[in-house]
Amino acid sequence: MSTNPVKVPDIRFSSSQFRKQHPWYENLVNRKNWHNVYCKLLNNGWFQWFDDASSTSPKRSVEIRRVASFLAFGEPFHRVPCNPTSLTASEIPLAFGVLYGPHMGTQMAWFACPDQATLRYFFSALTEFYYLYVLNFIQYDN
Repeated sequence: MSTNPVKVPDIRFSSSQFRKQHPWYENLVNRKNWHNVYCKLLNNGWFQWFDDASSTSPKRSVEIRRVASFLAFGEPFHRVPCNPTSLTASEIPLAFGVLYGPHMGTQMAWFACPDQATLRYFFSALTEFYYLYVLNFIQYDN
């Protein structure tokens, strides 16, 4: 399993096309070095990260509804064998991991928010999307 840690310096509300957009940091080579990426949580439930805000092709994409039950944060963070080694003890409660890749579960990207407010804001957007998806799925399934 490989890891790609990402640090989140801020989150801001954006255009109606995207639910949330934010610049983050990522490492695709090892678990210690970070570099800039730009992330988007799309209205259709795809979470993507790009080289920068002007990039048109994502570096990675993951469909949140497919991986929501596999998000690693809080206490489970310590039980994931590939968690990033470069996070300090104070950053761990602000971190979460997302599975991605061709065989879900073989690769994981790590994100660390700068504070609890940012973490709550981002997870609120994820929860809102997931709740609306599940609610609509139940309505159409019956």
